[in-house]
Amino acid sequence: MTYADVDMVKQRLRIGTTDTSRDSQINAALDYADAYADSIIEANGGSTPISSPPKRLKEGVADIAAYFLYRSDKPDVATLFKESGDMLIGNYVVETLYGGDARRSGRSGVLEE
Repeated sequence: MTYADVDMVKQRLRIGTTDTSRDSQINAALDYADAYADSIIEANGGSTPISSPPKRLKEGVADIAAYFLYRSDKPDVATLFKESGDMLIGNYVVETLYGGDARRSGRSGVLEE
């Protein structure tokens, strides 16, 4: 089970939900995006997988999946998806694992060296 679904990614890529021509690529990107989110959550002391992911985590994973699909063909657009996904996943980490309000804390949820 992935945190986001194929239709969420199709919406970002402006692909109709009945068009299944890229579903296998989208599913692979969702697997990568889940692993990416899990690595951030685990690096901050959380347990994965998340059994009932909140909307912001689902949306963040869908953005990261779109990033993986677009990073070669449309790098400028991909960067926007990556930034949005990182922000949403980071907000989940800050609010869930640190009990804070990510909008006020300034923490991104991504560990910095």
